[in-house]
Parts: sequence; C-alpha cells; structure tokens
Amino acid sequence: METIETFAWILSSILGLGFVGMIIALAKKPKHLLNNQRRKSRSLE
Repeated sequence: METIETFAWILSSILGLGFVGMIIALAKKPKHLLNNQRRKSRSLE
C-alpha cells in the first residue's frame, strides 16, 4: 500500500507544480504583451 500512496503523492505533486507553473506563465504573458504594445505606441509618438 505504501508504494501506491507514494506514487499518488508524487503524481499529485507533479501535477500541482505543473498547474502552478502554468498559472504563473499565463499571468506573466499578458503583462509582457502589454509592455510590447506600450513600447510600440511610444515609438509611434
């Protein structure tokens, strides 16, 4: 039983880290795109 529990714990931790990493990546992407748009508008002015 212990091996199944450890396997489940490892699997859930990997999924959890992947999910958190995905959220962080999604949170950073829009800001980066907004910064690029601001730079373009500044260069046009």
